[in-house]
Amino acid sequence: MEKRIITNDDAKINIVILTNPLNGERIKGISKCHADDIYDRDKGIAIANARAWINYYKSLKRTNKQYLTAAERIIKELTSHKNNYEAIINNSNDKIATLEESLAELLREE
Repeated sequence: MEKRIITNDDAKINIVILTNPLNGERIKGISKCHADDIYDRDKGIAIANARAWINYYKSLKRTNKQYLTAAERIIKELTSHKNNYEAIINNSNDKIATLEESLAELLREE
């Protein structure tokens, strides 16, 4: 994760931008000092950093919930196919057993 810090001491604003080098996604956190508060640049950067990481993990969670939903749909579909294949195999086993019994009976009659 790449991190960029932007500060504007006059405006009492700090911004932390996190950039994911794998997909280029940018997440930011911002802190702005209230008029009644004493400006502390380091504290402002720490607050902006925490907010950026919170936003990053919220985004990561949201994205992975979507992937999980898609995976669950795929699993449901594959389970349906699996059940159909098992039913065909079981039916085939029953048919084979019945036909083998009939064949054995025919061969005994000779």
